[in-house]
Amino acid sequence: MKNIDDFIEVTVDTDDEYKVIIGNDLLKKTGEILLTLGFKKIAIITDDKVWSIYKEELEKSLKCSNIHYEVLIFPHGENSKSVQNYLKGIDFLAENNYRRSDALLAFGGGVIGDLGGFISATYQRGMQFVQLPTTLLAGVDSSVGGKTAINLKQGKNLLGAFKQPKKVICDLSLYKTMDKKYFLDGVAETIKYSILSSKEMFYELFSPIKQDDLRLEYLVKRCVEYKAKIVALDEQDNDIRRLLNLGHTIGHSIEKLSNYSITHGFAVAIGICYIAKLSYVLNLITKETAKDIVNCIETNDLQTSADFTPEEIFQNSILDKKCEDDTITVILIQDIGSCVLKKISLLKWKQYIKSAMEANLD
Repeated sequence: MKNIDDFIEVTVDTDDEYKVIIGNDLLKKTGEILLTLGFKKIAIITDDKVWSIYKEELEKSLKCSNIHYEVLIFPHGENSKSVQNYLKGIDFLAENNYRRSDALLAFGGGVIGDLGGFISATYQRGMQFVQLPTTLLAGVDSSVGGKTAINLKQGKNLLGAFKQPKKVICDLSLYKTMDKKYFLDGVAETIKYSILSSKEMFYELFSPIKQDDLRLEYLVKRCVEYKAKIVALDEQDNDIRRLLNLGHTIGHSIEKLSNYSITHGFAVAIGICYIAKLSYVLNLITKETAKDIVNCIETNDLQTSADFTPEEIFQNSILDKKCEDDTITVILIQDIGSCVLKKISLLKWKQYIKSAMEANLD
């Protein structure tokens, strides 16, 4: 990590190394940044909410740099990660004569990053790709690491590919105008990273994160640096990178059961609470540590439980990509700053979900 002018730069050391730049007011510099990458023609994939707020500022930046662009706008929300919208994106690129050497700019939150990334990964066997995340969740997590995917009716992120971006432009000033609910989605992922990596960072979060928080640069940097380290060790998500899915197996089940009315971060927060309780039941952590995790999530205005049965959560979780044959790999907590991958039978997993949901921390 090094300071470059008025922003911070973090290197992601994958096969195709790239930088994540973190700072304020970077949207107005987007045209300049794209020119340094050699891009003069880009396709912008975005959503209706983001475009209505930031259209003027982004277009001004691109025009000042003489970058040609076309824009494809999807409805906001998880349901846009569909096969139909994926094909619409592919048609859009073909109809506008985009080449592999041109770039797709994913301008939005995690949904747009996932959808745009998968479109770029598969159009002409892969075109250039830049992430410009507009949400805290995308900034700390989904824009970094190259995972792209869309949803099928059977479950979340079942059709996807690995596609590393050429650059991630993380403009912290955009978080100030987000709906609070979606900002909190990113807070949940930030809490996840603190549980994985650092007691110091975790206990810092007992003072709730606000949208104009002066700590945001520090917190985003810490999350991105940790993820970059893990991705460098396991780019294809075969081993240690699975730790980053803490809370996600149950979380994805809750998202699907709610028809995505419970958003990703809120669902992951619930999943982390259940995993904390399960880790306590299995004598991996103390009751006090489990309570600290639940309290941290509660203090930051996130949910700690959902009104679904253990059976419903189990049935949806077995579609998870971490499920193989009659086993599933689950991320458990050993301490704040230390988690572990554990492969367990589906029969035990069913029992564990019930035990976690019934655990009493009083």
